[in-house]
Amino acid sequence: TVMAHTDAVRRVLFGTAATVVSIGDDGHLKVWDARQFSAEGAEAVYDYVLAAKPTALLLDAPSNTAFVGTAAGTVELWDTTGICAAPCCALPARSAAATPRTAAITALCACENASTATRTTVTGDEGGAIAVFKSSLGTLSS
Repeated sequence: TVMAHTDAVRRVLFGTAATVVSIGDDGHLKVWDARQFSAEGAEAVYDYVLAAKPTALLLDAPSNTAFVGTAAGTVELWDTTGICAAPCCALPARSAAATPRTAAITALCACENASTATRTTVTGDEGGAIAVFKSSLGTLSS
């Protein structure tokens, strides 16, 4: 057993090899090496402080990217290799219809198209809205 967060753990996912990623009500995204878990505990390899309370987590293992949905209605993208100590980018707090969105993100999915070098991210929120975001070459639009 590892005391991973100072408040409730909301989601835990496996990445590549032995990488484990977790989010908690303490507002942290943590990256772990599962091979280091022991009866004595473990230290997070990376511990990122999020801009808002995390509510959903998606891990894209091939790109080492964690998508974190937040209670503020945003999605933060984090590099799980530790190259960046800040979010790589964030999806705006608005829906595909440009309606302001403040409901907590509760569901995330993403799909990459290698032939067009694009990624589509879809979010669902507690207000019942689904938003679609497309990214290409580091730019995001809804």
